[in-house]
Amino acid sequence: ILTSPRAVEVVYQQYKNLKVDTHAFWKTKKIFAIGEATTKSIQNDLQLQAIGSHTGNSQQLANFIIKEIPAFDKPLLFPCSSLKKDDLPLLLASNDRDFRALTCYETSCDPQLAQHIKKTISETGVADIIVFFSPSGVDYTAPILSSLGIESGILFVALGPSTNAALVVAKLPVAGVCAAPSPQAVLHVLKGL
Repeated sequence: ILTSPRAVEVVYQQYKNLKVDTHAFWKTKKIFAIGEATTKSIQNDLQLQAIGSHTGNSQQLANFIIKEIPAFDKPLLFPCSSLKKDDLPLLLASNDRDFRALTCYETSCDPQLAQHIKKTISETGVADIIVFFSPSGVDYTAPILSSLGIESGILFVALGPSTNAALVVAKLPVAGVCAAPSPQAVLHVLKGL
């Protein structure tokens, strides 16, 4: 189960050192992914085919996996971030799908984020619309926007329900939620604003 391009990158660092016969073995396994970007990373880096890219979030992916994998089957490997949400693991576990969550990378804030935001504002002015692609992006950016006093008058767009929930918790008004993690879904929401 690969839910982000970063997870694919980490898996690739190990995968590229495996023997050819192990690569052939991986081709017999189902590889589950959320969204186009993760699926493209799997195809480009691992040369594997993924299923589930049509799912737009972890809840939809979990439901797809539940349909694809029988209960009490062999465990699924879930390389994930230190900040993974519990939606997918909880749904899989509550439907008798075994998995091994393996924290393989740490999500952290760019130490220069505040400076980047200030520089962008000084060069281009305050944005009319900000699109958030992850809950951690909201968590890291919302306090900076608040400290700069610029969180009002901006339209905030979320890429999926988890990011939407993070915007709500941060008390930032949600102008739109993308139905899928794709450029087309973002454009669809932006055109409706």
